[in-house]
Amino acid sequence: MVDDDPTVLQVVAAILERAEYEITTALGPLQALEIIRIRGGFDLVVSDVVMPHMCGSELAQQIRLLSPLSAVMLMSGCVPAGGQFPQGVFFLGKPFSASDLLRAVDTALQGPSTRFGESSAA
Repeated sequence: MVDDDPTVLQVVAAILERAEYEITTALGPLQALEIIRIRGGFDLVVSDVVMPHMCGSELAQQIRLLSPLSAVMLMSGCVPAGGQFPQGVFFLGKPFSASDLLRAVDTALQGPSTRFGESSAA
């Protein structure tokens, strides 16, 4: 879990820990990349989009270079212009509930890219 806001980091990590996920936290993208370099890849990296030093999309690209098998899920209250994220990156829109988060994490760990928190009109 990566976020530059310690409160958000703590709340999201607590939700995931209660659901029995093993969590490693990083206060920002630079710390996250260092942890990945040292420990290797993770099944899933959940990250905020808007952070100092590097946005979530840039972090996702760096994670792919270091750990190509790690899934990445970005979360934000604002979607970038055009709504584009790197291919294969999951997205969860803020605000979200604990159940929204857990459903998104479960889906990200299982399958192809999905945009969470958005309606899917056919």
